Amino acid sequence: MNDTNQRLARAAANQQRAREIIRQLHLHEAWQAIGARAEVVGSLRTGLLMKHLDIDLHVYTPAPLRAEESFAALARIVARPGIRRVEFVNLLDAEDRCLEWHVHYEDDDGRLWQIDMIHMEEGSPWAAISNGWPTALRRC
Repeated sequence: MNDTNQRLARAAANQQRAREIIRQLHLHEAWQAIGARAEVVGSLRTGLLMKHLDIDLHVYTPAPLRAEESFAALARIVARPGIRRVEFVNLLDAEDRCLEWHVHYEDDDGRLWQIDMIHMEEGSPWAAISNGWPTALRRC
């Protein structure tokens, strides 16, 4: 198998494993429990998940975005086995107007994954930017 085929095979295996992790950690359900909707963005969505094991989600919630609701969703997520570390960034008073969660998860093979979840209000200008480019990329 040539180098390109090996990379594509690795990307496909990583994508499959990332989707399994999303299911195992019940990420969509945790956000749905607070009335939010989580969407896959980034390298997993575009099919380019190669070396850096990361899962990116944008989480949309009706206004107003409240930190306590975001914490309630994370309480469900961090209760799962394999969660090793969590970082929280409150940017509600910044231009981004979002809450960032960076979760480190160790899978059954001992590989460390970073799960970035950006919680924002429905209609955020950042939602349009992140949701539009993967579609445009696929058209190229």
